[in-house]
Amino acid sequence: MNKMGSVSQCRICGNAEGNTTYDISETMFGTGDRFNYYKCSACGCLQIEAVPDNMDRFYPPGYYSFKSSSVSERAKRLQSRYQFYGRGLAGQIISVVFPGGKGAIYNFLSHALSKGEITFDSGILDVGSGDGSVLSSLAHIGFKNLTGVDPYIAKSCECANGVKLIKSTIQKIEGTYDFIMFNHSLEHIFEQRESLEAARARLSPGGICLVRIPLVSCYAWQKYGVHWCHIEAPRHFFLHSVDSMEILCDKSGFQIENTVWDSSESQFIGSERHMKGLGMLQFPSNITYRLLHYGRVREYRKQAALLNSQRQGDQAAFFLRRK
Repeated sequence: MNKMGSVSQCRICGNAEGNTTYDISETMFGTGDRFNYYKCSACGCLQIEAVPDNMDRFYPPGYYSFKSSSVSERAKRLQSRYQFYGRGLAGQIISVVFPGGKGAIYNFLSHALSKGEITFDSGILDVGSGDGSVLSSLAHIGFKNLTGVDPYIAKSCECANGVKLIKSTIQKIEGTYDFIMFNHSLEHIFEQRESLEAARARLSPGGICLVRIPLVSCYAWQKYGVHWCHIEAPRHFFLHSVDSMEILCDKSGFQIENTVWDSSESQFIGSERHMKGLGMLQFPSNITYRLLHYGRVREYRKQAALLNSQRQGDQAAFFLRRK
């Protein structure tokens, strides 16, 4: 790893002793930009040293959360229903070719529905929603009260399926919600504590907040270091460890009710490519890679499952309730 000494103060726990700085390049689009990050010696959080002045240029139209899938609406509907209910051969086939990353969300919602904790009319807020693809998948299943908020979308709008998208931040919107999710978005937000406190204030009584994030306290960081693909400099301001996440939640008035490790083969596919200096633009399509390297992908998937069972996967879903 490329590293050097640093005294930068951790924004999560306040520690300024023994922190280590890393020189990390932007690898998704291959811009050539380099950024200093530092890793806290106390809580383990890896965080950017200085936020670039113009972050908009690092979220071009080709960025994945703003890019609509090539899968047809009918195929998305079949896939969503299979992944949620576990039924439908067509949806199963689509899910094999285009594996989704909504397992933790679907599992929680399915369980909460079965226990009567939520209904299909419950208010759901997706913070950092992008083009609303996750909310659209929930609309396919039958959820009706769906809102997304994201400061980087072009404009506020209401989609044909009833999903509302607001160009803003969670601190500025009104209303209460039964389920608030940061689905791989909290790492993009500089105001960590303020955002979680805003989510807490907008939760209905008994509501739950989901934070699904990449974790630096993982095998992939140990193996690949600065080439770990889910650092995603400079878009990811914070790469939490389990310890730093516990500290942040406690300071924000939350307690962690459950944690589900849900890393995938992408930690190996992306990191191996970054080791070779290849970014997203040099990736073959998802389906092409999986067909050409099926055996390798299958082994990566098995390794990811093992790491998840050992709590060493590179991403996890934290389920939070008010203290």
